[in-house]
Amino acid sequence: MDINVIIGGIVLLGGIGVVCLAYSKLKNFYLIKSTPTLPINRVYKGLAEVKGKAIEGDRQLISPISETPCVYYEVKVEELQREYNRRGRSHKSWKTLKQLESSEPIYLEDGTGRARVLIQGAEMVFNKDIKAESKLWSKNFPPVVENYLQSIGLSGRGNIRLFEIFVKPGDRLYVLGSADRKGDQVNFEKQGSLPMVISDFPEEKLAGHFMGNGMALTLGALVLLGLGLFLIVSKPM
Repeated sequence: MDINVIIGGIVLLGGIGVVCLAYSKLKNFYLIKSTPTLPINRVYKGLAEVKGKAIEGDRQLISPISETPCVYYEVKVEELQREYNRRGRSHKSWKTLKQLESSEPIYLEDGTGRARVLIQGAEMVFNKDIKAESKLWSKNFPPVVENYLQSIGLSGRGNIRLFEIFVKPGDRLYVLGSADRKGDQVNFEKQGSLPMVISDFPEEKLAGHFMGNGMALTLGALVLLGLGLFLIVSKPM
């Protein structure tokens, strides 16, 4: 089989995968724009959108880097590493060295009721509370970041970048997902093909986030599909 056909098929499959991802992002955009926000006491069953303030849950959490009391946190540490292919050619890419995310449910209230939000399977879209990256000419991190890197044995490494996200009690949250009511409490969790989105973005900014990602992925998918088809139908040299 012609090598162009093999490579073209692989590229074509990659393009189809990106199409599916783009569809998911654009679907989220459409549902965010079209789903009305309800007070929690009017949510019963099915896809629902609510907004409220985070409140303390089953137990208090402490974010790993800043040691902030919170109800949710996420940390990711990456290092820029050089890799070599079989031909000896090198390229640099970011490799994850450590990634942490809390798994506790997030609770929020809006003055009419309380919701319990399970984060498993949810798309989490948050502002980064701490963001740092070492440079070739300067590897100095803020003390709180340097202390954390020392505690996990990564101090003094090469090019490092990291971020920390945390949600504190009182922070405003947006939730879109499958809801079910049990007594006075509404539970949100990922169900089937329905989206599950949790964010501290304002609704309009969140919709723009998914629209921008969806359009960028669509453009990338078109490029991959076009390249894949070109390679498949082109004659070998």
